[in-house]
Amino acid sequence: MMMVDRVETQSVARGVAEVPPDVIAETATTRTIFEAKIIDGHGIDGALKRQKRDENGNWSDLNGVNFRNADPDTVVSIPLKTADVRKLYDSLSKLYAVQNEGVLPGSHDYVVAKKDEIIVTNENLAQIIQELIDEDHSQEFWNTLVKNQSDLAMRLAESQIQRNRMLVIEQFEQDMRSQGDSEKYWQDFFDKHPWILQSAFAFTVFQLQGETYVGGKNCSGRNGQGGVATDFLFQDESTKSFAVVDIKTPNTELMARHVYRGKDGSSGSNVVYPVSGHLSGGVIQVRTQIAEAIRSFDSQLGYSFPELNRVHSHGVLVAGNYAALNEEQKRSFNHFRRGLFGLTVITFDELLSRLKQLYAFDEHEESGPQPGDVPEDTPWSESYEDDWNDRW
Repeated sequence: MMMVDRVETQSVARGVAEVPPDVIAETATTRTIFEAKIIDGHGIDGALKRQKRDENGNWSDLNGVNFRNADPDTVVSIPLKTADVRKLYDSLSKLYAVQNEGVLPGSHDYVVAKKDEIIVTNENLAQIIQELIDEDHSQEFWNTLVKNQSDLAMRLAESQIQRNRMLVIEQFEQDMRSQGDSEKYWQDFFDKHPWILQSAFAFTVFQLQGETYVGGKNCSGRNGQGGVATDFLFQDESTKSFAVVDIKTPNTELMARHVYRGKDGSSGSNVVYPVSGHLSGGVIQVRTQIAEAIRSFDSQLGYSFPELNRVHSHGVLVAGNYAALNEEQKRSFNHFRRGLFGLTVITFDELLSRLKQLYAFDEHEESGPQPGDVPEDTPWSESYEDDWNDRW
């Protein structure tokens, strides 16, 4: 595949078109050009001209002799080197190629190539790339691009990753409504897109494995063997400590429906809601996974992943929908999870909100709490982050 010559034509009479002159030879002060007209059905009419550059950098014709009016004894010569003759030949070849197609009225832009060459223009570029992909040349095309235009290849790769992740985020938001009760669905969804769960952490992590035994015969998942398992196993990039993640559903109830202190339906800082059994059970479940992983570390995680340690183990519980809580429930919920050391509780809509902020989404409606909207109760308030850092 190659970029090829263009010929611009402008009709000046019926069956006659002018073309921009081709530069055959050029120095700092003079040049030789070939001016041509395409005569439909006849061929090419042209002339070689010598030009000089003036003090403003503009080219003008030299005072010369018209060959037709010259004295028969006068010899006029325009020397051409081999490279210049080749340029003249190429110029004539492309002009004859256009002439064979016929002269069209108006202005036109032709692309000229050999029969075995692929002609690339702005208009057909996308079609050619698609044809390369359809004919199973996508890897060859990409390797050539990486070799010759590495910066462009990098930008294209980053753009495609961004586009793909934005599509996944859109799917995430839609599935929160359609798959609100399926724990298995969300385990499979996050297993397919582990980068989403990385956003649930306040530090850099990478996923080691999906469903993982933390207390049992091996770390390859439950597989009917019983024991204690976590949905996902991560590693803290800086401390090399392990982190476990347990997944519930967007519809998991977070807070009890009736107040613990105060009156149902009332508001104010004195109104306190207890956490639901689903939330407290989920927290205890993650605590159990961490405790069992630490207890069985040498024979389980430490054996299967020698690079891991248990010094700063951490747990994450993904459950529920923050937007579904009333203001008093949100306050009680945040007080509860702020008191959890070494364990983060994040809701599905909070995770979605983080993703949208990270990937510069244009949100048309709020899907969860935004940092700064409720300074006192937001789970990512400055005081909370400071307290978290102090604990570590």
